[in-house]
Amino acid sequence: MSGRPSTAPPSLAIMGHGGLKRTGMTGAAKAGKLFVVAVDGSRLGYRAVKLAAWNCNFNHRDKIKCVSVARGISAMEAMSLVKDGEALLRECGVPAISIVPGEVFHADKNQQLAEVLCRAASGGHLVMGAGGKRLQEEAEKRKGAASAALGSAALDCMSLCHAPVLLAKPKGIPALDDLKFLQKRNAGAGTLIAIAVDSSAISQKCFDMAVRMVKRGDKVKVINVVNTDRAAERPDAVNSMLGDSAVHIYYTQECSKATASSGCSFEFVQVPNALLPTDRMDRCPRPS
Repeated sequence: MSGRPSTAPPSLAIMGHGGLKRTGMTGAAKAGKLFVVAVDGSRLGYRAVKLAAWNCNFNHRDKIKCVSVARGISAMEAMSLVKDGEALLRECGVPAISIVPGEVFHADKNQQLAEVLCRAASGGHLVMGAGGKRLQEEAEKRKGAASAALGSAALDCMSLCHAPVLLAKPKGIPALDDLKFLQKRNAGAGTLIAIAVDSSAISQKCFDMAVRMVKRGDKVKVINVVNTDRAAERPDAVNSMLGDSAVHIYYTQECSKATASSGCSFEFVQVPNALLPTDRMDRCPRPS
């Protein structure tokens, strides 16, 4: 846990799933992150380029790399899309030193598009549109919006990718509609981040990732949904052994530390089992 004793319950303290290192909370220098953006020529693909820039911390040497897959198009067309993405980054004010030269990948008939993108994002963060050109064209035909739809490539990437996957949606982060969004970001414009946690090691890793990603102005809701139906709880489930109070104590303490170290607001909320729309997390009840 790198320099400070753990307050985690037994299963939360297990060192696994990548080590659960808290590089964002120990005061140590943060290693730069790499955002690999899949550019396919769709509106959401270019919005993903902006989303990568929004999440970049240039003071920590973060980098952005635009990639495209030559599938159904020529390698020259794919490289043209990569160059368009890089031009958009420069237009938005991303420093040239933070733009890694893009790359075109090739997929044969036996490969899924998601496999190629996941390999391209290895060691970094994959950023892509929630839907590609096909969904965009279908929405235009019916004169509607595809805001609630996820393309098959996005779904496959979330399932297969070992790297974190960030999806750009039409109404996500309204500031991205303006080319001057980086100026707003640097002036303190933030976003609301929702993290669903339980007593698993992977949810602890999600929390640590958020600590590493946040910037000034962001607000983080750390949400634990309590299962009130004990009959539905598996006898071997981790929560059944630890109890909800252990999760409450642990993440309340972690949120306090994260708020102090990052300068952003981290708030733990424990709610009874319910369907919580992730775009309305500002309405979550405060803990009693």
